[in-house]
This record gives sequence, structure tokens and C-alpha cells, in this order.
Amino acid sequence: MSKSEQLSSLSGDNNFMFLASLLFKTQGRFREVPIILDNQFKKSLLNFWFRENKLNSKVEKHPA
Repeated sequence: MSKSEQLSSLSGDNNFMFLASLLFKTQGRFREVPIILDNQFKKSLLNFWFRENKLNSKVEKHPA
């Protein structure tokens, strides 16, 4: 199964989380995500990525 087939078989939150995990793996570089995203989805995905990234970096800076 190709990447585009995997993407097209996913929907809703699963699709969002799959693309978010792709972003984590590619350090947020959209040109490496193998799908054309509409602007609103891309914007919400970026916001999600930055929010998660910010939370993760805070945890790393302030270990329990």
C-alpha cells in the first residue's frame, strides 16, 4: 500500500493524527507530506504541531 493510498483510506481524526505524526517525523516541513492540504486544514495542523512542540520542549526544559 502506497503512502497516498494509506492517506486516502484514513478519515476524520485518524487522518489528522496520521498527518500530524508525519509532520513530527519531517520536523514540520509540509513539502514532505505527500498530500495537498486545504489551507484551513493546513493551518489547524500547523497550530497543532506548534502547540505539541511547545509542550514537548517545556517538558524537556523542566524535567520533573
